[in-house]
Amino acid sequence: KEFEDQIHAQQEQIENQQQEIHSQNGIIKGLQASQETLAKYVESLAAKIDGRQV
Repeated sequence: KEFEDQIHAQQEQIENQQQEIHSQNGIIKGLQASQETLAKYVESLAAKIDGRQV
């Protein structure tokens, strides 16, 4: 019985870790999208400074 409880506790821990990883992956995807947007903004800003239009 104690062994089964241990296995059950470990399974719960793994599930929680998987959920955490899933949410961290979501955060990373969001950061990557923000980075791309920022890069495009900086590019257009640099173009304006250079006096050319994008």
